[in-house]
Amino acid sequence: MNVRYKREDMSVEIVGAQGFDYQYTVTLYMILKYLEMDHFKAWVENESFEDAKLSYQLEDKTYYIELQVKKKASEITYDEFATWLAHFQKNKSDCFILDRIQQSDTNYLVFVTNNRCTDNVSMFVGKECEIKENKVCFSAEMLKDLKLRMLKGIDNKNELGKKRKEHIEQYFNQKKSELNKVLGRVCVIERKDQIEREICIILKEQYQIPEMICGDVMNQMLDVVRHGRDYGEDIVALIREIVKNKRFNRVLPEDKSFYKRDSIDILKNELLQKNVLLLTGVPFSGKTYIAKTIAQDFQDNGYYVKMTDSIIEDQEAYYFLMAPENDSRLLLLEDPFGHIGKSENSIQILDKIICLVRDRLSVNRKIIITSRLDVLFDVFKKKQIEDCKIQGNGWINTSITSTEEAEKIWLRFYGESDESLQVFERLNRFFDHHNETVFLEIGEIRHLLLNVQNINILMEMSTDEIIKQARISSEEVCRKIKSYGEAYKDIFILLGCFCNTVRSVNIKDLAYILCSNEESVSIRQKMEEEVTESIGGRQKNSHTHQEFPVYAQMPELDKDIKSILRILCENGYIYKERITNEIYFLHPIYTYASKLLLQEEIEADWDMEKYIKYMRRAIGSLSPNAAFCSLCLLEQEFDTEQMIIDCIAEGSRSIFPAIRDVSIMYLDQNFDNLNEQVQRNFMENIRNSRTADKYIQWNGNECWYQMDGQHYFDFFSMDDFWGRDVNFTLEEIEHRVRNQENFCKKEIYDILCSSLADDLSLAFLDYALLSDEAVIRSKAVFYLFRNYAAKLDFEKIEYLQHFENYNVVYGMLKGMLNSIESFSDENIKKLIIYFQKQFERKSVSMYVEDLFDKFGDEYDSKAIEWGKYTETERVKIWKIWAALFSRWLECFPAKFMGMHEPHMSFNADQSLKYLSNQQEVVDIATAWIQWIQNYSKYHNVNDYGMSVLDYLITGTKNSAHLRKGMIKKELKVNSTSLITAHISHIVDLWYILTDEERKDICEYLKNEIRDDMKWIQAVALTRKNVPEDIQIAITGTIFLNKEPKVIMNTLKEKNILTECLHIFCGFPQPLWFNGYHHNGKYSLWDGVMMEVLRKHIIDEDYIISLREMIDALYNNDNRFVNGYDVYKEMLSDEENRKQIFARLAYTSVTQNQDNKKMWDELLQVCSEEEKKQYFSIISDFIEMVEYENMGYHGLLCEYELKDIVHYILPCFSSDELIYKLSDAMLFMDRNIQKMENSPCIEIETDKSKSVKQLYETMIEEIYKNDPPRLLFTNNLVNYTCGRMGGVSDAIQKMLEKSKNDFWDRYERVKEAFESNCPLKIREEYSLENWYD
Repeated sequence: MNVRYKREDMSVEIVGAQGFDYQYTVTLYMILKYLEMDHFKAWVENESFEDAKLSYQLEDKTYYIELQVKKKASEITYDEFATWLAHFQKNKSDCFILDRIQQSDTNYLVFVTNNRCTDNVSMFVGKECEIKENKVCFSAEMLKDLKLRMLKGIDNKNELGKKRKEHIEQYFNQKKSELNKVLGRVCVIERKDQIEREICIILKEQYQIPEMICGDVMNQMLDVVRHGRDYGEDIVALIREIVKNKRFNRVLPEDKSFYKRDSIDILKNELLQKNVLLLTGVPFSGKTYIAKTIAQDFQDNGYYVKMTDSIIEDQEAYYFLMAPENDSRLLLLEDPFGHIGKSENSIQILDKIICLVRDRLSVNRKIIITSRLDVLFDVFKKKQIEDCKIQGNGWINTSITSTEEAEKIWLRFYGESDESLQVFERLNRFFDHHNETVFLEIGEIRHLLLNVQNINILMEMSTDEIIKQARISSEEVCRKIKSYGEAYKDIFILLGCFCNTVRSVNIKDLAYILCSNEESVSIRQKMEEEVTESIGGRQKNSHTHQEFPVYAQMPELDKDIKSILRILCENGYIYKERITNEIYFLHPIYTYASKLLLQEEIEADWDMEKYIKYMRRAIGSLSPNAAFCSLCLLEQEFDTEQMIIDCIAEGSRSIFPAIRDVSIMYLDQNFDNLNEQVQRNFMENIRNSRTADKYIQWNGNECWYQMDGQHYFDFFSMDDFWGRDVNFTLEEIEHRVRNQENFCKKEIYDILCSSLADDLSLAFLDYALLSDEAVIRSKAVFYLFRNYAAKLDFEKIEYLQHFENYNVVYGMLKGMLNSIESFSDENIKKLIIYFQKQFERKSVSMYVEDLFDKFGDEYDSKAIEWGKYTETERVKIWKIWAALFSRWLECFPAKFMGMHEPHMSFNADQSLKYLSNQQEVVDIATAWIQWIQNYSKYHNVNDYGMSVLDYLITGTKNSAHLRKGMIKKELKVNSTSLITAHISHIVDLWYILTDEERKDICEYLKNEIRDDMKWIQAVALTRKNVPEDIQIAITGTIFLNKEPKVIMNTLKEKNILTECLHIFCGFPQPLWFNGYHHNGKYSLWDGVMMEVLRKHIIDEDYIISLREMIDALYNNDNRFVNGYDVYKEMLSDEENRKQIFARLAYTSVTQNQDNKKMWDELLQVCSEEEKKQYFSIISDFIEMVEYENMGYHGLLCEYELKDIVHYILPCFSSDELIYKLSDAMLFMDRNIQKMENSPCIEIETDKSKSVKQLYETMIEEIYKNDPPRLLFTNNLVNYTCGRMGGVSDAIQKMLEKSKNDFWDRYERVKEAFESNCPLKIREEYSLENWYD
């Protein structure tokens, strides 16, 4: 059943099943009526009762109500009622409903019906909230009449009916008094035909559920009732949890001593007319109480009321009134300029308040502001209250203004006795005489009452003593709390760490924080996010949706702490909600007193760690409020010591996004004060947050991150691919917006993640921006900027906050870039300045990397929607990119993140198509150069990252004067990698350079003195097209058009052949990484290398050339013309063979390739001694050889079988034994088969089977005692068993184990090979005179 609650007439529209659901609706109604009773429990349907059963405690007795629900189309007659009383359980005849009621004098039977009762039944009619014994006494005749009516309703045609009649006859044989007792505990509640409406009224008025969602809340509760039927458990805790999560916390605490000031109605009318109410006064003049009284009245009439004391820290409060005008809202700002003294940022606060009052108030947007009078004067720099107006609105002083009002208040608190009047007159004379104030303020009178209730004691006190007892300040509160003892002081301080007048803490969470030894339950221990992708169907046990964390053991408050809390509550310092068990301070002075006491502890530095420990536990609790308050105190009251930073860093790993956001903001602002490990963890957190935000979970209306970061993505899931499903259409969303129906946070998030998101209205997106969680605001602001750019007013609305969360900034940036055609040039300038400033924050710089990385890719879904833009608009976007990208490069946090340099280079190249102003190219190149300097401190910059001169020269080819001096300056850099990269681009773009630049380069290559000059020259000479000027500058001649031998000799004479070969081959690193390898002509340099090898001089040139040629031949690369001839020629020399063997063996175990031809050529010319030596070396890392040839023919891919048998197997005794055994058994099996097929020979039956069994037994024994080492052997055993009739399960299992052992052995052998290569091959070594 769905219920939609309509505000205007409190009517309820019911959709769905009617009849049967009436039972559950009535059950819920009764539960809500009794929900506040002590030890209340409720069960729905059971074997022992029908519809529902309720229990509660009253005066140490436990009462039970058996509930029967009867929905009838006509009036309830006496006969009908009698049949209700004669009800037996199914198939039972020995116990009916009155039997159960009679079992205890605290058992009651309650019937609830939708229709009215006739006269005879009306004697049983009672009230649902007053279940008590009826006063009617049944006479004997009345009892007899009732019995006959009950019997009449029982069908006696079967045996069961007859037995039931007999039982009722016997039941009425009891004494009249006993029957009257039972019938006296029977009650009928009639005319419950508008039960849904009554439930909504209860939810709104008794439990402060927001009016707009009463229907939704009722439906959630009805689901609990239905499920309670299935599970048979008490459902009260679940109902209370819904109330707790959905209710408005009362603005005004329930207080028996509440006194409504005479001015309330006048002030309320002021607010109704002007939409703003400004209240001031001295401390305890009642301004907060008046404000809350009025706000409570508005809340009772359907207003959303938000209380806060800050519109700077509490951003949601500032935007609260900026929501679209679809509901009624009232913001209560309590002492925003400071509780005790003026806040440091009071001017900024006043500016924000002026903006709210000027721009945001309307008939359903109202604000109440309170402020101490002395603070007000300090903020406005005035001495008269009339001079402190805000937008023409004056402040109203709430202090008592007349003796008459003072007397009424005094008598309300202390009664109208003669003694009370005498004390009042005495005090009144004192104030008249001293002309200090009219009288004690209302808060002071109340405080006096909390401390001295007995008027007779006041009679005995002096006037000074009474006034001193009444007058209160934060300092006085501190003294009072200290007087209670150390335990009270500790709890009072800790309460100030976990709550205030606005944010409350639940008793259960408080118990966890103060009493539990359990580890933090809301802190993620690791921040890695892992996404498992599948195609169609998640694994059955995949935890896509995890259970919300709970405390391992339900914490209980220590009895001493309970006692302290009770006394603090009784003395008016704190308040505890009845239903939710939420605790909060009753006045800002008490909150501030707690802070003062904490400051004393910090200054004394005695036991500061104790309080920090508890605040850390609060951050790790399941109370976002307690975590938020603790974080704020840690940030405000403590220095940035490591202990404090560690606590806040834990908050950044909270499962609650709002807590994570607060912590991240603090760490972001104090980034430079963090140690390196915390900085790295912070940046890793930001990096992973994009994934975490995508897979956010929900617990009711509270969003949270999964604890283990394990997520699942299904390519065939419509939710994952097209967006999540929501139970709304666009029309329904807009209908709810227009008709003032609220959305919960989860609904907002789901809508923003759905396929409807792109068509949402401006009103809805503005509404979504009010969310506390940045993950929601970031999505809302993206669609706001993308779809409503032309309607955004950056003057009136503070979208461009200086310190907004990084993902919200990202959403704005991405939204802007996807709707650039809609933004005015003026707004684009503002946004560019804003984003450039934001890039200075490490979190923003890291998070926007994703956007800059894919910026120019027209086919990536994360990139700009390039397809919708004209060429003119593309130019505009790339100009914005130029301004933003250059600043981003300057701010790039290289210490903590890498750059996808190929993408960066690609985007830069793309920009050249659109940047007609070549000064923009110079600006980007300048920032790029700065980025290289910074980035190279922590990373190796690759060839793409070092291509800045390629970008600069190409981008300024028509305006060379703009780059004047830049190339020459870059040739002074110290890094060999960077200078050689620069030279490579200079040579490649020689035709673009000016004559002056060419001259400078030639002079540089010829005469510059630096240790790494040979490397610079080598790069210049190994480009594809080397200008003649370059050749002459380096060697004095033009030579690269000559024969390879001439080239070799020329370079050797200049002593740069080795460097040229290194550069061309890209060996060792960083030469390959730097990207200038194999850029020259293959025919030229391959020819040079073959000339080097033909000389048979084993030096570094030889090693480089051999490595290059072997690698090419091994991979069947035909670039070395006549390379095989050179290879064969070299094999004639033993020293060459040693070098070739080492290189060939190394290549065969490091590349997933084979070349048996090369091995055959080598082994054919080797002596027997050489073969033994070579294969002995290979046997040390045989696993690596087998691994690289796995899945093909194994060792046979590289070597002849005879060589394997003759040289490799003897190195492994078990493998050799198995080979010989398998060979013999196969020989025997072939002969047996021949004899079995011969007609002339008789042979014993199953002889082959016996031979196979013998073979398997022997093989198993060998594998057990001395396992073989080769996969070759496994394959041989598998082959042999197959030829002999098949592989048994035991052999199959044995071979599988052997293969697993091979993997372990392979890893060990590979590690040993890489750490100490037996082939004496050098693959990694430092280059002489190479400086990075």
